[in-house]
Amino acid sequence: MNKLESKSIIFDSLKYIEKNINEPIVLEDIAKNAGYSLYYFSRMFKNEIGLSVMEYVKERRLIKASEEIIICI
Repeated sequence: MNKLESKSIIFDSLKYIEKNINEPIVLEDIAKNAGYSLYYFSRMFKNEIGLSVMEYVKERRLIKASEEIIICI
């Protein structure tokens, strides 16, 4: 797999995460959506993003929650 393909897969996964951010998300679903094994996808994601998949999901949820709090103030 070349770098461009990897970036495209990760980008699609980021869109999947954003679309489902308010739903329960498990790593298996994200990897399955990308079409890769859990292990391979986890390694690819960490190499591209610098965080594990679930660390990224947690960070995005915290950012989204803080944005919602700011809007309410």
